[in-house]
Amino acid sequence: EEDVRRVLERGIALLEAEEVGQKDDDDVAVGCVKDILGYELNLLNVCTSLVKLNSNSVPTLVSQASRHAKQAEQHLKSFQDTLEQTTTTTEQKSEEQMLLSRCFDTNINRRLLGNTPVRRIKFQSPTNAISFLLNV
Repeated sequence: EEDVRRVLERGIALLEAEEVGQKDDDDVAVGCVKDILGYELNLLNVCTSLVKLNSNSVPTLVSQASRHAKQAEQHLKSFQDTLEQTTTTTEQKSEEQMLLSRCFDTNINRRLLGNTPVRRIKFQSPTNAISFLLNV
């Protein structure tokens, strides 16, 4: 847990140092990666704080987890705003689909209850995925 936290914090610090001298499209990419790492760090903090729950620490740990969840939501909203500001061309969408098809088998054989047929995996666009995470 601490090692993962240190790696995420170090990655964010490196990105912040990199971001200082940039003022172009790379700046947007660095900001997006920083938001994603910030979201993951806060999600890790929520999970690890809730694991430590006991009868004496409920109010403290739940308020701490709530604070981390709100920070994670802010990172997701910032990432979503950045995605909405960048225009996605049809060429970028087809490239995205090509990468997904290379990386994942959409017909993966998942065990299901009973004799139900194998269901295809649906991949959401990044904007839809972020919206879904914000609703959770």
